[in-house]
Amino acid sequence: MDPLVLSKPIQHGKQEITELMFRDPIARDFRQFPVGKNPTIGEVLDVASLLCNVPPVVLWTMAPSDAVRVTEIVLGFLEPGPPTGKTLSP
Repeated sequence: MDPLVLSKPIQHGKQEITELMFRDPIARDFRQFPVGKNPTIGEVLDVASLLCNVPPVVLWTMAPSDAVRVTEIVLGFLEPGPPTGKTLSP
C-alpha cells in the first residue's frame, strides 16, 4: 500500500509527520472493534495507530479531512472480498 500523504502535517515533538504508512492488518488488530454496530472514530483511530506504528495521540491532531481518509482505509480492510464459487464435492 502506498503511504497516505497528509493534507496538513502533524507535529509530534520535534518530528513532523507528513505521511502515514499502513501495514497489512491481522485479526488481532481489530480485537477491540465492537460487534454488531459501527465503530466510533476513536476506535478506528486506535486501529490506525497500530497499523501505522504511531501513538494514538498523533492521529488525534490530524486535520478532519485526513481523519476521514484514514477511516476509509481502516474500514476498507474489513470489506469482504469477492464471492467465491461453489465448493466441489470429491
